[in-house]
Amino acid sequence: MTLQNESNLAPRDYNKWVVWLAIFNSLLGMAAFGYSLAAINIIQDYLTYVIFGWSDDAATTYISWLNSVVTIGACVGSVSGGSLAKHLGRRRSMMMMDIVGTFAIMLTLFPSYPLMLLGRSIAGIYVGFNTVVVSVYVRELAPAQVKGLAGALIQGMVCGGSMLCSGFGLGVPNSVERAAGERNSWWRFILGFPMILTFIRFVVLWEVCPFEPPQYLIMTNQDEAAKLALERIYQGESITLEYEFLKRVREKTSQGNKITYRDLLGPEYRTRFFVGLFIAISQQYVGVNSLVFYSTAVFELILGTENASKAPTLTVIFGFCSLFTALISGSLTINRFGRKTILTYGLVGLAVMQTGIAYCGYTDHPMVMIAGIFTIALLFGLTWGPILWVILPEILPDIGVGISSLVNLIGLFILAQFYQHYYQAIGLPSAFMSFAALSFCALFVVICCVKETKDLTPQEITKAYNPKFYAKSEEAADSEERTGFLESKAESPEI
Repeated sequence: MTLQNESNLAPRDYNKWVVWLAIFNSLLGMAAFGYSLAAINIIQDYLTYVIFGWSDDAATTYISWLNSVVTIGACVGSVSGGSLAKHLGRRRSMMMMDIVGTFAIMLTLFPSYPLMLLGRSIAGIYVGFNTVVVSVYVRELAPAQVKGLAGALIQGMVCGGSMLCSGFGLGVPNSVERAAGERNSWWRFILGFPMILTFIRFVVLWEVCPFEPPQYLIMTNQDEAAKLALERIYQGESITLEYEFLKRVREKTSQGNKITYRDLLGPEYRTRFFVGLFIAISQQYVGVNSLVFYSTAVFELILGTENASKAPTLTVIFGFCSLFTALISGSLTINRFGRKTILTYGLVGLAVMQTGIAYCGYTDHPMVMIAGIFTIALLFGLTWGPILWVILPEILPDIGVGISSLVNLIGLFILAQFYQHYYQAIGLPSAFMSFAALSFCALFVVICCVKETKDLTPQEITKAYNPKFYAKSEEAADSEERTGFLESKAESPEI
């Protein structure tokens, strides 16, 4: 029986308001992540024609950079976040990054493109840091019986932030209102709103939840501080039970070997490491995440000049589809079906719908095309959106998850930088058809290479991906056990 299973067999009595306040407060960073990705999407026309007065060709380049620098910064934040949180602690590092995030957001409020670009770059570091540290904080703080629900809320908060931003976009003057001379400063509120999130999280971490997760404290040999944190989170004898459990985890971890980058390319991890990288990069190219950056522009192109003012409302509906499925995906798909099953049928549905959207574009059926976009948002939210963050920790050690997350962000950068140029060059229907082709290619790899890991132990996952290595490991373990038995028998006196 593993330590994790031993913990799950004894659910803890915990202080619900303390635990959920701490979890939701930390997740404000993930809401800021989703919000920041969507912010330029809903104000790009206002920035183009009112604030900066760019030409259409120049705007494509400038807007692409405003979107993509966030992902560049996110790569930096995701790489450095783990080290910072390890040395400063989860709580203090989040507080420090909230200050950094506030400064970055303030830079975007000035009608200066260089300052806005700099602010978006630094804000990217903030959101990239949150993708790493918030998930670790939630996993270490949440009691065993609510870890799954708390983990599912991560994707939900990202989608919630994106939808909230889309809703704020309704306050920006549309093309008809701009033509009538209407102007306002609502774009500043949209870009500045995440400062409210950073302020709230900083204050709550400072005053209401001034403790690190007990698991982090135990792992860093701060046993007395861990006891105080456990007394805030748990009740009765659950305090002692969790304390003893975490101490055993520490002992077991200290006895194990630390996994290195070289180990990822060794026989135990090599196959699943490349599978993890493939799934991470493929998530960006099944045709949905590009719309997080450019859905308003895409809807304007589909609707035509006369109906372009309806595009912000359609973006809100698109955001609602993503949020809705993120909230129900845990109970509806992830807890019911296998990981490979979700990946496979998700790709089938996405590829078919992308093909249908392309066909409607070629044959000039704009409303059916829009309905198809909403459908792929729902499909993605039930399958490839959340499943990535479930399967990666199952098949890879932390260091492998970190590299896969970085690859995922690099893929997001490519979308943010080049997608608008791409669909303008080949046409929107052809862009959707290319995503359908990529989805079909990914389906072939998933069927051939991905193994089912739902409800499997780490040893069973190793056996599934590399049975030869598992057999050798078992043989070595049996040999070591036999050797130890013979030695103990030789040393024992005869009766």
